[in-house]
Amino acid sequence: MEESKKAKLKALKILTQTDKTEQELRASLARSGFSAEAVQEAIDYVRSFGYLDDARYAKRYVECCCNRKSRMRIRYDLIRRGVDKELVEEAIDGCEDMNETEVLRRCLYKKWNCDEKPDEKNLNRIVGALTRQGFSNHDIWKVLREENLT
Repeated sequence: MEESKKAKLKALKILTQTDKTEQELRASLARSGFSAEAVQEAIDYVRSFGYLDDARYAKRYVECCCNRKSRMRIRYDLIRRGVDKELVEEAIDGCEDMNETEVLRRCLYKKWNCDEKPDEKNLNRIVGALTRQGFSNHDIWKVLREENLT
């Protein structure tokens, strides 16, 4: 019984510091040495008060990142954090403000803000960085051509 109470307090402390998904909280409590039963009780406890909600987490994450990351990268990050795929898709579909081409253009100019065209080495570096952010090569090259950087 004492372990369960400590696990609940630890879960509350973790969630007051930063928002977590259920999978992240479960892993954090397990790393702290709590038994599976105490972890589950703590999860149920914080969920009963609305402190743990993967749908809300996904929605907030999308709102926060929709102007900096591609849809594919956001989807990957949320699924990696343990959010259900359906919740991820709902959260992404709920963000009407997300214009991926404009996000790509902003990210491009963070990587290359000169007026002159990049040389081949810098162009490859830029394309690689944007690809790692989850943008497709087709979209990257399309924007590069539109901005006369190729």
